[in-house]
Amino acid sequence: MLLNIVTYNIRHGLGIDGRVDLNRVLDVLKTSKADVISLNEVDSRRLRSGFKNQAKWLATNLEMHYVFVPAHRRIIAQTGNAVLSKFPIAESELIPLTSTRQRRVALRAVVAAGNNTATIDITCICTHFGLSSEERRAQAEEVIAALQAACKEANPIVLMGDLNASPDNPEVRTISQQLIDVVKDKDQPTFPNPHPKARIDYIFISKNCAIIDAGVIKSEASDHLAVFAALEV
Repeated sequence: MLLNIVTYNIRHGLGIDGRVDLNRVLDVLKTSKADVISLNEVDSRRLRSGFKNQAKWLATNLEMHYVFVPAHRRIIAQTGNAVLSKFPIAESELIPLTSTRQRRVALRAVVAAGNNTATIDITCICTHFGLSSEERRAQAEEVIAALQAACKEANPIVLMGDLNASPDNPEVRTISQQLIDVVKDKDQPTFPNPHPKARIDYIFISKNCAIIDAGVIKSEASDHLAVFAALEV
């Protein structure tokens, strides 16, 4: 089965020109033709983004299923991670992560990819790591432990998100020891847009997935670039 994956820190739709415009994020996602999407810094009912439930709005306009988990709460206002999927989301779970500054979480979503005659359960993890190296190392170990506890060996795994660390950092190496980094070329930075210098946004896959193509998607919709991967699972 062919599967198109995208991960994107959308910064609540705040573009590099200082304007919040979720339509630009929508255009990026439409152009990607993704089957499964991981999103970071997604707002729900916050003043700065017009009180919009951004995950729901994007999913509705893309005709996709979605699940959202908050990392930060202010009464009813929330910011967090989301997974959007063309296929039904069979189950989902919020995984709390060690946090020393802002609260960080991971979202585990099982996507039932396929059709009425055959489906493959794909375990997707969408996460956004912290700003200190100490908490990121703990978060990497917690995410890997959660995967090992929840996943059957035969099920494909996709781990996505903004890890706030370069490929050479210990926390990223912890994940790379278990999963495959789809973009092995360190010359494809993702942050900060429009002149990105660091690669901190990732898609990792299990060994039972094959990489057909991978890279970044250029746009002005956020201070991060989206990362895409075309896979065979």
